Amino acid sequence: MPNAPGVYLFLDKYGNPLYIGRATSLRRRVLSYFQGLRDSRLEEMLSLAAKIKHYKTDNLLEAVILEANLIKKNWPKYNVREKDNRSFIYIVIPKIDFPRPLIVRQREFQKFSPRAKIFGPYQSLSLIKNALRIIRRIFPYSVCKVGSGKPCFDRQIGLCPGACVNKISKKDYQKNIDNIILLLNGEKKKLLKKLQRENPIARQGLKHLQDVSLIAKSEFENFKSNFGGFQMHLTIDWQVVFQVIGSIAALTISIVGFFSARTLNKIDANQTELFNRVHSLEVDFFTLKGEHLQHIKK
Repeated sequence: MPNAPGVYLFLDKYGNPLYIGRATSLRRRVLSYFQGLRDSRLEEMLSLAAKIKHYKTDNLLEAVILEANLIKKNWPKYNVREKDNRSFIYIVIPKIDFPRPLIVRQREFQKFSPRAKIFGPYQSLSLIKNALRIIRRIFPYSVCKVGSGKPCFDRQIGLCPGACVNKISKKDYQKNIDNIILLLNGEKKKLLKKLQRENPIARQGLKHLQDVSLIAKSEFENFKSNFGGFQMHLTIDWQVVFQVIGSIAALTISIVGFFSARTLNKIDANQTELFNRVHSLEVDFFTLKGEHLQHIKK
């Protein structure tokens, strides 16, 4: 099994998925199931598993998307934590003018038109929030009041395409939303081909995606992960720690450069400093609390 991002599936003797998960490193994650303490539910799942299948992805963001699509297709027993599925997170894109992705629970579906696009289920709220932050850097969308006449803060740092100040048409705005829909559907090849014609700069941003903020969350936020009601202790690989530390500075530089090229405007020193501060908050790497550090030491 590769030491790379991807999705893994525990299959029963009939080839049916028992559990589907994602990983920054497929090899480390799968090995962790057979190390350390395991509760009765995990023991039960492993006793029924006859085979482990995996899909390698280019980055963790693609693994998050693929995991959700496979869970939606198969609804494995050990992924379902509650019978009514209220514990799962979804992304909804309403069928309205100037829409934006919304994070909702299943019980909130009735608020939206049947024509709304729904993606999921996702198992981690914090992870999907970070995923949308990454996607928005490549395909900007507005969360401000459309047509307000005043540029919002996100407009100044390249995250809003300008719906607030009427700098983008409804048609061009929808192109970004359609690209997000393709990405969340797992249609990356189709999306890259489309971007080759429409937006080569965004295509480069997607191809060279650095999802360090997702790695920080998935590797460090929950040292004791809950999967489908059972608990498993994860082993922290310190090589990953140093890789993330070294990548944070490079990621900030690459994002600033990407937005500079995309907008064709030179970002002044004050905006660059402000953007760096905002991004460092989003990565949230240095929010590890004392109790979390104790988990690492153990």
